[in-house]
Amino acid sequence: MKALVIGKFMPLHRGHLALIDFALTQADRVTVLLCVEATEPISGEHREHWLRTTFADHPAVEIRRIEFRDEDLPATSESSRAISQLWTTKLREWVPDTDLIIGSEAYVRYVAEFWGIGYRLFDPDRAKVNVSATMIRANPYRFRNYLAPAAAPYFVQRIVLHGTESTGKSTLTQYLAEQYATAFVPETAREIIGHTDEVVFEDLLKIADRQAAAIQAGIAQADGVLFIDTDVYTTLAYARYLFGRELTLSPEWLSAAGNDLCLFMAGDAPYVQDGTRLQRPERAALSAAHWQARLESGVETKLIDGHDWASRRNKVEGVVGAFLW
Repeated sequence: MKALVIGKFMPLHRGHLALIDFALTQADRVTVLLCVEATEPISGEHREHWLRTTFADHPAVEIRRIEFRDEDLPATSESSRAISQLWTTKLREWVPDTDLIIGSEAYVRYVAEFWGIGYRLFDPDRAKVNVSATMIRANPYRFRNYLAPAAAPYFVQRIVLHGTESTGKSTLTQYLAEQYATAFVPETAREIIGHTDEVVFEDLLKIADRQAAAIQAGIAQADGVLFIDTDVYTTLAYARYLFGRELTLSPEWLSAAGNDLCLFMAGDAPYVQDGTRLQRPERAALSAAHWQARLESGVETKLIDGHDWASRRNKVEGVVGAFLW
């Protein structure tokens, strides 16, 4: 007995996993048909990877991916007999050796009728897993525990802290990670240089490489949100300010800097010279370079100001809470 499960899996979540597990109790083999339309917000490559990773150790599960156009095969969320008949014609071509179709929507019954095969409905009221892919995409942090483990890293919300020296970035990054019981990425520049005045341009390339690698590693460790102390746009600002040179941003650096939110620390925080920083007048000029670089990132940015550290921390907590929830 060969069963068919079709879907977009955008993203793959625990409801889908329960559906496929159910299908395995109804048939000897299960074909999971991933249906991909070019204009969808999550690539077919990502979704296929999630499915193949999840079911790599399940020999009874076959993953197939097909491309379709909405104008040819409408992908409406409403079950329709007419649309189901169009899909049945294509499904017969794609997976002709199907005995049983399994799903949670009414279209399953319609397809089975037109095709002349059996069907099973699974949890049509979502009583077992009360979530939808639309809900997850709209608020990935709130519904992170419903994601399939393979899909979870894709939806980690990345929040970077940026700004000039001595504005609380490092302290607040670690504080936020503790508050949300998740991972954080410290600034790696201090692993390479001792004082800002000692930097040479080649150091910036090493810093950008190391910071990008640390961010990618942090994503895999995060629980729904990752807090990051600076990214390559910080390095870009230093290249311009210290050397008057542009930094060609590599695809790897840009990928690591694809954050969801930036908290930009204004330069009105108390100045603390820890022996590694520029002097106060230079710090203010550097802040302008950081702000310009941040504007070029295209990432939503919230300005965090305030001379009082407690007030600044409260503002950060409010912005992050509103963003995630």
